[in-house]
Amino acid sequence: MAQGTNSISVDRLDHAALEVMANLSELRAQSRQPPRSFHGWAVLAVSAARSGGRTVAATPMSENPYHADIYLNIDGKEVRDAQKAHALELASQSRFLAAP
Repeated sequence: MAQGTNSISVDRLDHAALEVMANLSELRAQSRQPPRSFHGWAVLAVSAARSGGRTVAATPMSENPYHADIYLNIDGKEVRDAQKAHALELASQSRFLAAP
């Protein structure tokens, strides 16, 4: 999650074959500055993403029709601390899925 944002960009893995999702993710990783390597996903159930006051919405993009955002729904002075708390909670409930 980028500093200053209140959402987490995610892929909806159950909407396309993993090879399709991996290709989209690899293209995104290579287009970033600096380019990054793509190794896989942190997989999280939608129910976990929606807990803790968060909301989830499909936000398709032209380059990724399977994109979604997890909105943290936070504001106030301690935003960065709240972002970190959400990130830790979500990470603890996820599992790693290697790219095919």
